[in-house]
Amino acid sequence: MKLLFTFLFLNFSVSAQLWIQLPDFPALKRDDGVAVVVNNKAYFGTGLIEWAATIDFHVLDLTNYSWSTMSTMPGTTERQYACAFAGNNCFYVFGGDGVGGALNSMYKYDTATNTWIAVASKPGNGLIGAVCMNFGDKVIISGGKFQNGKASAEVWEYTISNDSWVQKNNYPFSGRWRASATVHNNSGYLIFGRDSSGFYRKELYRYTPATDNWSKITNFALPEGRVYSSLNVASGKLFVFGGQDSLNHFYKDIWYFNESDSSWLQGPDIPGVGRRGGMSCALGTNFFYSCGLGEGDKRLTETWVTDIPVGIKENYLSNNFSIFPNPVNSMLTIETPEQHFENLNCNYEDLFGRTLGNLRPINSSDFDLSELNPGVYIFKFYSENKLIAVKKILKN
Repeated sequence: MKLLFTFLFLNFSVSAQLWIQLPDFPALKRDDGVAVVVNNKAYFGTGLIEWAATIDFHVLDLTNYSWSTMSTMPGTTERQYACAFAGNNCFYVFGGDGVGGALNSMYKYDTATNTWIAVASKPGNGLIGAVCMNFGDKVIISGGKFQNGKASAEVWEYTISNDSWVQKNNYPFSGRWRASATVHNNSGYLIFGRDSSGFYRKELYRYTPATDNWSKITNFALPEGRVYSSLNVASGKLFVFGGQDSLNHFYKDIWYFNESDSSWLQGPDIPGVGRRGGMSCALGTNFFYSCGLGEGDKRLTETWVTDIPVGIKENYLSNNFSIFPNPVNSMLTIETPEQHFENLNCNYEDLFGRTLGNLRPINSSDFDLSELNPGVYIFKFYSENKLIAVKKILKN
């Protein structure tokens, strides 16, 4: 019996760079919305649709990559440049640019009851383009810009359990609008953004919640700063994707941050055009990116997923191990010119890291993949029960 593989049933476009195109966002194209994951579902919504803000939301089931529609946010205040975070099987949407300008309101969506609830508003001024860093019950919301256009250096802490706000110390650096932020290993990280002087920043900062302290780690790998990028974490790795610089260059690159030596390693570009301001989120080993503004100021409905490295380089662990062809139609051949491996076998996984099966060679060097359905697989090769190589394989 042929193995069932999820990608067979969806109209995917697979590139050699292992970005996989999912079904398009099912509503009007947009940029500057939000995305957040709760219980294997990604919720995408708000943003700007051809010069009108919106508050509709749509759900991507991350088990089968199907879209569905959910209830819109309450009220009539559409919003662009909001930020969002998850907590207690709910997600929250804060601030943004609405009909009346900078918003300080926040709404909670309960995924169990499919209901929206207004929660405590942030004290004081509304914020446009702030960032959220989720530390469990405590959420740091910082930066953005005020109604007067000045970039904010304010840092606020929202407590989910008692629905309350407390102001923390301001950034020890200039304000940041449309920066990018996430949480990794119990620390917050913030990069990029535009300050009140109009400069596009490129510093990477770490935030320690226990001490309310910010420290600069390093600059970004490239000379230009950016706005509208995505900073996220998958497979325990901190990475940044896309955005726009002060020269109006739209990027389609992805960069991984190496904490051991504060260096940057570039990954594969997303196919197609550079883009900014898309809705992005991560789960497990996967990074999802939908919509955004592409080069030429064209809004998009494309939705993509890529797998983030999981600590083992994709090429191989042994310098004497290679495979061909890739993509493969039926027979996959391994070549080990300087080394012989005993009792060779392999496990093959999907891009979520789920093991689908095990294969043994039909002879000393060939694996028959004719019974596998088309798709992208991770192959892990073993000799004498020891992992010797990891390869990404595209099966035609």
